[in-house]
Amino acid sequence: MAQEPMTEREWGLLLRCGTGMSRARAGRVYDIGESHVSTIIRRAVRKLDAESVAHAFAVGLATGVYVVEDITWLEEQGELAVTRRARDFAKVQEADRKACD
Repeated sequence: MAQEPMTEREWGLLLRCGTGMSRARAGRVYDIGESHVSTIIRRAVRKLDAESVAHAFAVGLATGVYVVEDITWLEEQGELAVTRRARDFAKVQEADRKACD
């Protein structure tokens, strides 16, 4: 059975929650409740065969779905403060990607 593709909303919520935005605040961005955000995140993590939100976010970085510019744009819009951990993680992922080329 083919895996169901990720939706734009799933990727968007993973980006926000994976970089430190609370589920409540992410829900306000999409005009949905926090419990609905949790449901969407769980479904996205399962679709990506990931262990956690952080792992699913890493899949987004590793596959090129997310790029550092996406994170910077969100930060500039005031939607979230990207944590040091997320910034460091993005740098490591980019270095790994370059090393594999």
